[in-house]
Amino acid sequence: ADFAGPQGVLVREVGFRRPESGQQLSAKRAWRGWTLVAAEPCLPDQYVVDPARSLCTDCPTGAECDGAVLRGKVAGSQWAVDAALGLYRLHSCPAGHQLVNSSQGSSSGDFSHPVQQCKACNTRSEYIIDPNRHKCQPCPLGGVCDGSRLRTRGGLDEQ
Repeated sequence: ADFAGPQGVLVREVGFRRPESGQQLSAKRAWRGWTLVAAEPCLPDQYVVDPARSLCTDCPTGAECDGAVLRGKVAGSQWAVDAALGLYRLHSCPAGHQLVNSSQGSSSGDFSHPVQQCKACNTRSEYIIDPNRHKCQPCPLGGVCDGSRLRTRGGLDEQ
């Protein structure tokens, strides 16, 4: 039986099991039109989206990987597979955190898979209005900040 391998290479199975979670296909050599492949394990700090079609990918800064799957380090962070890229992309962060997924250190700019994270705002000197679009902001004079909100000394929210 034939199936699509890494980067769309057509693979012909000859007594070969498809790779399982935590493994990637690795082409070994070509022989008479046949591509001989092996299932190789991913490293502990990597994950694989689809073992039959994608390669092992290094875990981004804001996630933990076990060689098979990716989990966000921050509770409430939301990650989803980007089918076009074949990897996980951070989509949202909880209150008090700034979404970082670009080389510019924010949620805007050129996407960078390795730097993705929910960066915590300083709970004594910063606030953030929208964790998924804005950066952590310094607390203004006279304000009271808890990393998530800005309040006046009278207790009114300034969001």
